[in-house]
Amino acid sequence: MKEMLSSVSKERQLLLYCDLHCHSKKKNSFIYGCNTAANGGFTSWTKVRLLPRIIARLCPLFNLKDCRFRIDPGKLGTARVIVWKEYSVTNSFTLENSFYGYSYGKDTIVFKPTDYQSIGENLGKALV
Repeated sequence: MKEMLSSVSKERQLLLYCDLHCHSKKKNSFIYGCNTAANGGFTSWTKVRLLPRIIARLCPLFNLKDCRFRIDPGKLGTARVIVWKEYSVTNSFTLENSFYGYSYGKDTIVFKPTDYQSIGENLGKALV
């Protein structure tokens, strides 16, 4: 993956990196991101949180409150952190989707395959 990213980054700026994972403990669909833009700046905090906000507006299965934007010491070797740090990609995320389901008020609804498809489609729409 790093070879491919290095090759592409020589030709053009990398604008997004997103791992897709299922989470075994937490419910909902959410994003893990880094706290600030890769090269800092005044609007850094906002830039990192823009894509997750757009996804949340498009997709009721996505929970913005479950998103986390930080780099814990135990996560320094994760792809999103490495891509953020080594390739200066502000939008470097892990999109997590529960293996189980999502919160609906006090209830938990089990994800169906079509729900996962909807989350992916809305990620694509948010990028557009």
